[in-house]
Amino acid sequence: MSQKITRKLYKQHPIIKKLKKRIVNLEEIAYYDALTDVLNRRGFLMRAEKIFSRGVYARNHDDDKSPYAHFSILFFDVDYFKQVNDTYGHDTGDAALRFVAQTLSHRLRGYDMVGRWGGEEFVVFLSDILYGASLVVADDIRKEFEQSQFLYKKKKISLTVSVGISCFAKQKTFEDMIKQADKAMYDVKKHGRNGVKMAK
Repeated sequence: MSQKITRKLYKQHPIIKKLKKRIVNLEEIAYYDALTDVLNRRGFLMRAEKIFSRGVYARNHDDDKSPYAHFSILFFDVDYFKQVNDTYGHDTGDAALRFVAQTLSHRLRGYDMVGRWGGEEFVVFLSDILYGASLVVADDIRKEFEQSQFLYKKKKISLTVSVGISCFAKQKTFEDMIKQADKAMYDVKKHGRNGVKMAK
């Protein structure tokens, strides 16, 4: 009897492998942005909220040494992105978004996350990082965009970004963190763009 079951399972193994691959493909469609290959809004929120819950647990148990006890949200907006689309075309605009996503991904550690929030807005989750360090990281990334150009169809195009930061505090919800980082980013845009601001 057990041999028959084993043979049946063995025969079904290729089918199971195909199903697993299909599930992985469906998850990629559901949680990743097709244009930039980074997490989409839904995928980012799903993962980030899990880490936030662990952070709340660590803080509530006074576990300040936990890697989940300190983290930050960074909100990025590409400055004057509409002008890039209007001047060079939407293909170039898409290339610019891919360039932003690649730059952010390359600058992050393996356990950090980057997602496309929507349009020309990106969001980064920095784990195991203190207040001052997150500010340094954000400004270093801002400077990298300021000092570099991306090449598309023989055109060299400059981009800058406005960045808002929100750090985890015991009284905050994850939704509060997102709102505060977003608000800080818009404050930067109101005062000249190409800058970094920490939410109060």
